[in-house]
Formats: sequence, structure tokens, C-alpha cells
Amino acid sequence: MLLGGLPPGRAAESAVQRFDLPAGEATEMLKLFGVQAKREIMFPAEAAAGIRTNAVVGSYAPREALDRMVERTGLTVAEDAQTGALMIFRASTPKPPGAAPTEKTKTILIPIAASFYASQAD
Repeated sequence: MLLGGLPPGRAAESAVQRFDLPAGEATEMLKLFGVQAKREIMFPAEAAAGIRTNAVVGSYAPREALDRMVERTGLTVAEDAQTGALMIFRASTPKPPGAAPTEKTKTILIPIAASFYASQAD
């Protein structure tokens, strides 16, 4: 499982902040999201492989930015209520643009592949 970003700051987790995330390969863009949001984000490498995320540019709460980033990509977001950690999983099938929401979404859990830790140098 890849880990990007920094430990979550519970007080600032819903604060609106500026994001500049280009559309791109999910593994790299999710890591960039973690750094810009200053939030911990975990995802299995296999879940993000071959997925292209949406661009997110503007001021959003971190969770809103992440939801926009993975909208209609086949990825789904889960948030740990206790720690605020964000986890990304691959849903069973991506929804085509304009598709109505389904009642049930199946989440596939994928075994851990590797770890990645991002830090900022002073």
C-alpha cells in the first residue's frame, strides 16, 4: 500500500485550501494530493495502476478536492473516522460520465504492495 502526504491534522482537515492538481496518473497525483493537503493518504498500488485522475484547481476542503479528483475514475475514497486517514480503493466498475448513481458500490480490497512516505525538507 502506498502512503503519501503527511500525518493528518484533525483541526485543519476541513479547512478550505488551494489545490493545483493536474489530471494525471493516479499514483503520482494521489501522492501530490497528500503533500498539498498535508494529509495522510493510503492506497494499494494495484488500485491506482492505469487510472487517470481529474484535474482539481481551486480552493476546496481536502476531502472535497479528493472526491473531485477521483470522480468517475473507478476509485473510491474511505475516511477513517477516528484518525482522519484517507484510503483509496478501486470500485468494481467506473461510472460513465452522466451515469445515475447506483444503490450499491462494491469495493475490492487489494493486498498491500509497497509503502511510500513523503516528507518536506526544511
